[in-house]
Amino acid sequence: MYEKIREISSTVRVLLASGHSLDGEAVKNLDHNHTGFIQKPFDVQALSKAVRELLGGR
Repeated sequence: MYEKIREISSTVRVLLASGHSLDGEAVKNLDHNHTGFIQKPFDVQALSKAVRELLGGR
C-alpha cells in the first residue's frame, strides 16, 4: 500500500503503525523524510505526538 501511495504523490506524508519494530523488514525502504512510525499498541497522546512530528509541528 505504501508503494502505491508514493506512486501517486512522492511528497505525501504517511504514518506507519505497526506491531513490529522500526528495524524490521517492513520499514527498511521507507522515505523517512515523509514517513512517520508509531509502535503498536499506542495511546491517543502518542498518536497525536507522532502526527505533529510528521507534519513538522513538534
